[in-house]
Amino acid sequence: MRPDVKKTNGNLCAYEWLLQEQLDLPDAVTGAYALVIDPERQWAIAGSNSTRHRVKNNLSGTPDFCPMIFRTPELNALVNRNLAAQARALVADIPADLLARTAAFLLLKDSRSSFEIEGEDPPQVLHAPTPCLRSTEIIEISPVVRTAFCRPALTSCQK
Repeated sequence: MRPDVKKTNGNLCAYEWLLQEQLDLPDAVTGAYALVIDPERQWAIAGSNSTRHRVKNNLSGTPDFCPMIFRTPELNALVNRNLAAQARALVADIPADLLARTAAFLLLKDSRSSFEIEGEDPPQVLHAPTPCLRSTEIIEISPVVRTAFCRPALTSCQK
């Protein structure tokens, strides 16, 4: 398939997919499947074949929200650091119940802060998880919790 035809078919596929509207144009009948997005330049998903357009629709997201993110040296460096594996290794030795309670505590604190910022009253269902985490328990799992997000709260609890 010629490069200009690949690009045209990819653009047509993206247009119809994003608008959820099929144009009155004939289906492509020959040629190899080309990618809609060049994964060397932008983040893309594995995708699925669009037989109408003879392309592999590798647009990320949904037609309602389809982020187009260019690969940059900074983003590639972050991906190469494998942060997900580092996070899994960090929490591997922490008891699951303590980790769950900590997450609930932080979510509650964040939710209350959001309501306070917006000047709204939180619904009555926002209450501390039972049993509540003590600051000593939070400090016990400090490699996970002691981040820039939580440090001010921990500092005030220890005083």
